Amino acid sequence: MILAVALSLALQVAPSSQAESLFGPPEPAPSYAHEEPRCVRDGNTLELNVCALEDVNAEQARMQRYLDRALERAAATDAGSGEYGDEPTRQVELLNAAQKAWEAYAEVRCDAQWDLVKGGTIRTIVLMGCHTEATRQRTHDIWKDHLTFFDSTPPLLPEPIRTVREEAQGEASSDAPTDHPDTTG
Repeated sequence: MILAVALSLALQVAPSSQAESLFGPPEPAPSYAHEEPRCVRDGNTLELNVCALEDVNAEQARMQRYLDRALERAAATDAGSGEYGDEPTRQVELLNAAQKAWEAYAEVRCDAQWDLVKGGTIRTIVLMGCHTEATRQRTHDIWKDHLTFFDSTPPLLPEPIRTVREEAQGEASSDAPTDHPDTTG
């Protein structure tokens, strides 16, 4: 719920007219007042909110790709199980349950972050940042738990270490970890 509120806040534009002030007529509205807001990484709060929204959407799209591939593997595992009298596996059921539980956890975790800053202008960026990081972690967990193998078989998809934005730029940022932050013992 809070994410939906933040998404609407992220895309709010300045009003087209301002009230008369004690100091004379209002200044003209900013140029973006009649334009779709766009992402500017060193821009104003509205532009940064758009960037944060783009980041979370990109990470969620990648997570969905990894989840879809993991579900394909899980379905193949389930289909091939139980052939020799063994108990059939329930990989699809368990992966779907884990995803649903993660979604509830991420929502509550990020709601707590929002609650800390809900009165400030940075609230949307904090909320989006929380969802972006939670989504990146979940994508890595899906990769590690469902797209890699116990032997030397290559993983089904590449390890998601860099952000989607970094991958799109074709370069890692200077502070990007060489390993995922939560995989170091």
